[in-house]
Amino acid sequence: MEPGRIKSELIELAGRLGIEIRYSPISPSGLCTVKGKQVLYINSSLDSHKTADMLIREFRQIDIEGIYLLPGLRALLENNNND
Repeated sequence: MEPGRIKSELIELAGRLGIEIRYSPISPSGLCTVKGKQVLYINSSLDSHKTADMLIREFRQIDIEGIYLLPGLRALLENNNND
């Protein structure tokens, strides 16, 4: 699956999970909790490949067992060899 597609699918998943997305050219990327709400920071200066890698890493920490994902995307999230 190409990085741009991975990025868009995982951003869409974040929306389904109620995770707020914030873009910034200077902040580090990652998932955190701010005032009890999950927020995903994405450094807007990262290319699609680096953003996709970061999103895969962060979404591996979230329980997505009962959520439909494209099979290729689920395989990426369940395969820990892609770090």
